[in-house]
Amino acid sequence: MNNEALKLLKNLIKIDTSAGKSNKEIVDYILSEIKNSMATITFQEIPNTSQYNLIVKISGEKSSKPLLFVGHTDTVQ
Repeated sequence: MNNEALKLLKNLIKIDTSAGKSNKEIVDYILSEIKNSMATITFQEIPNTSQYNLIVKISGEKSSKPLLFVGHTDTVQ
């Protein structure tokens, strides 16, 4: 793993996203890391909660099949 990826992983792990807490801090961190990319970024607040979605679309070649990654930003202790 290169130093940049390791730093990113360590910073993500430091953010407390235990169940029942807001995930805004980690979503904001991820957003800050990708905001200068060529991606289309959508930030969604989930109504009546303290939870947020971050949707990132990266355009590829039109002849390629799409690829989807899905992840969670909360943890369970």
